[in-house]
Amino acid sequence: MNWLIIEDALKDKFGHWLEFVTTFRDGLTELGDKVTILGPADATADTIKATEMKTVLPFSSWRKESTAQSAWKRAKSSAGWVIRSIRSIREEVKQGDADVVFVPTVGIPHLVVWYLLIKFLLPQQTRILLYFMASPVKPNSIGGYEMIGISGRIFFFLLKRLAGESRAGNLILATEAHPLSDALAALSGAAFHTLPQPVNRMFPPEASTVSPSSIVVGSYGPARHEKGADILIAAIEQYLASTSRDDIVFAVQWLQDFQTPEGEWVRISEALKQDRRFFQIDHLFAPGEYAGWLAKSSLALLPYGKEYALRGSRVIIEAMIHGIPIVVAKGTTLENHGLEFGAAVCCSQNSVDDLTKAIQSSIDDLTKLQEAAGRRAITATEYFSVRNFRNLLIEAF
Repeated sequence: MNWLIIEDALKDKFGHWLEFVTTFRDGLTELGDKVTILGPADATADTIKATEMKTVLPFSSWRKESTAQSAWKRAKSSAGWVIRSIRSIREEVKQGDADVVFVPTVGIPHLVVWYLLIKFLLPQQTRILLYFMASPVKPNSIGGYEMIGISGRIFFFLLKRLAGESRAGNLILATEAHPLSDALAALSGAAFHTLPQPVNRMFPPEASTVSPSSIVVGSYGPARHEKGADILIAAIEQYLASTSRDDIVFAVQWLQDFQTPEGEWVRISEALKQDRRFFQIDHLFAPGEYAGWLAKSSLALLPYGKEYALRGSRVIIEAMIHGIPIVVAKGTTLENHGLEFGAAVCCSQNSVDDLTKAIQSSIDDLTKLQEAAGRRAITATEYFSVRNFRNLLIEAF
């Protein structure tokens, strides 16, 4: 089976895209498939080297959208990207022998490109998978879903145009989590499949920066408001103030301070920084470093907020397949995945006190949680695998 992976967001090592794409490439290659990767011309040299991709897209539209200074500049930039991308992708598809064209990042410009390509320019037998990992939609107060802003209306207008093409059988629309599939299907009228995001087990390096005798409680992935990092840091400080235990280390990846939607800055207090039971990871992980932290972690704290009611998280999958218990917030996909495939302790969203209690109970019951997480790790590893993704896709086609 020959794959053509087209990833507009594959610009550098920020975000999940590099790990996501290389996981697919390595897993599919092991299964005997052939993989060709297309990416943006402004990708960094080390990203190009790591993926061996062809840089045929004009630039990373996904990454550029957030830096444009005005709506006019965004529209002008997107229009140019659409025209040039259509030409490049059409040529690559026509010249290649791909059985599946896989597009993991789908925003408004991508919907325009693929609608025009599918409707007018590509052979009808071309099989395409559009994979929606995040979309402008959220749950509403009456159990349904609503579009987010003007961009949401444009997004779903375009998605509805694609709905008819998906019924022809050669276009698959999919997400990594059932809640997002349900939301997109409800608002677009299109059929959506759920294909769980694959994550490979890591093999940790021998080096260790924390004593093995410590209980390492980790929160990995750069801290942001939507991940509940402000609640997290307050709960850690509250818990440490309540206990004299000195065999615990909280390791938090905190690259920089950030603002809440209300404009309030969130910073790690000097008192917490000075506590030897707290360790700030202030940089992006070097190769092998993340695996090392996972290998010595006893518990993962992932109190992500309402932004994750529909979208998934790669970090929780990494914890579950390595048999690490997790603390997650209720009403999120992390709760769904954690209860089904891991050993999860759930807390209320945006509650420092409730998260503190969850930390306390998790540490108190750590042995039982680790045993349960270890038992479920095998099932999680199989479910969140390239092989399972590939099999489900074949069934969908």
